[in-house]
Order: sequence, then C-alpha cells, then structure tokens
Amino acid sequence: MSAFAMENGNSSYPNGSEDFLAKLNDEGLNIINYLSYRHNTDSYDNSGNKKDMKFDSKAIVDTFRIIYNTGLKPFGGSLGVHMLIPVVDLELKTPGGNDDASGVADVVIGVNEAFHSKNRHIIVGIDVTTPTGDYNKNDIANLGKNHYTIEPYALTHYITDTGFEIGAKFMYDYNTENNDTDYKSGQEFHIDYIMGQHFGPYNVGLGGYLYKQITDDKQNGSEIEDYRAQAAGIGPVFKYGYKSASFTVKYVKDFAVENTSGGDQYWFKINYAF
Repeated sequence: MSAFAMENGNSSYPNGSEDFLAKLNDEGLNIINYLSYRHNTDSYDNSGNKKDMKFDSKAIVDTFRIIYNTGLKPFGGSLGVHMLIPVVDLELKTPGGNDDASGVADVVIGVNEAFHSKNRHIIVGIDVTTPTGDYNKNDIANLGKNHYTIEPYALTHYITDTGFEIGAKFMYDYNTENNDTDYKSGQEFHIDYIMGQHFGPYNVGLGGYLYKQITDDKQNGSEIEDYRAQAAGIGPVFKYGYKSASFTVKYVKDFAVENTSGGDQYWFKINYAF
C-alpha cells in the first residue's frame, strides 16, 4: 500500500489553482501562466492527526496554459480548446529515502464551452491528464503519475454591478490504473472557490479549495478501506488588471487534511488575452 491515499497523495489537479475569473477573448489565443510553490511538511492519518514520520515535500511548478477560443458557438456559448504544460522541480524527503526530479510533467488537454452574460459567467468542459511525465515505480520522486485522469468540470462566477464576485469550479476525477504498480486511485470530487471585491483594476478576496476522495483506492484489484484522502485550503488573493493582462498573487493554507500531506501554497499567475 502507498504511503498516502491516491497512490502517494498524487492527485492530478493542483487544488486551489483557480480564483478570480480570467478575462479571455471569445475568439483567438489566450495565455495563462501559473507559477506555484508548494511546501508540505506534515502527513496525516485517517482521523486527521499528524503522523510521527519524517516527511518534507517541496515543489516548484510553472504551468503554461494555451487556450484557443474557436469562435464557434454550437450551443450558444464560445467553444474553446486548451493544453496545460507543467514544468516541475520536485524534492522529497520520506521515511523510504530522499529523491528529486525535474522536467515536464503530465500534459493536460481539454475542450470547453463558455456562456457569458452581464453578471453571470459559466464554463463547462472536460480535461484529460495524459501520462507523459517520466515515471519509474522504483523512484520516490516522479514527474508523471503513469495513468490517465478524466475530469469533467463546471465553473460559475457571478459578479454584481457593484463589483462583488463569487465563483467556484466544480470537478470530478476518474483515474485509470497505474499498470506498473497495479494501483488504481479512487475517484475525487473537488472545488476551487473565490469571493472578493473589485476596486477598479484591483481585486481583493479569499480563495481556496475543498477536496474529498469519493471511492476507495484499489491495489491488485482489491479495495483499500478507510483510506480516503481529504483536504481543504483557504487564503488571501490579490489581482491587478491592466489592459489585456492580469496578475494574481495568492497564499493558501491547508487544513482538515486526512490520509495525505498538507502544508502551504504560494501562487503567481499571469493572464494575457491576445
């Protein structure tokens, strides 16, 4: 059995990555760059208590997201396709030893359709995380997860005439089996959320995530009971918009963690609509 649920705590989606709604062109190219630093220093058991074990994880991730909105409107929305390319520098210290890895991790491809009105914005889509990152079952630190993740999602934001914004991205993940280890991580439900106020070109608010593993992991075809991961996070978010670009900084602190690791996240995001 792995050290954490979700085969060593390796969920495909970086919880807490979405916040204030990004300004995107309905037709043409849009670029978002997510730069994050995550430092996990504690691991937790099934009751949410800290484990007495040596563990330290540091990850710097620069994810380049390319979005192309086609201009097509098959259901009245704006049809788009996108790709996320994460570059990772990972350092792990565990009871089983220390290891590090650097390079391109698992690439994500997806399709979505956006529906916009004066105050409400809705995006529905599906992402597929592909096992493109380097993986070796004998290594402690791996760039890839060696399985696919299929993630349908729905994002909704409401912005009042006075500039108050509340929004959330709802996601459900289905993971295929890691054939090298005969391990299949469970299905996951998670939400990124944001609420805050616009002050001209500035946005200030609180954001974070809620995460819950829905089904049991399986090892060699057998379910692993009482071993589901969960976590939540919250922290301040600040955004500045200038013409076709925006810049976002964010801090997220994990809490209510079970069967995985927790710590601190720092984000810097740049969005540019061509």
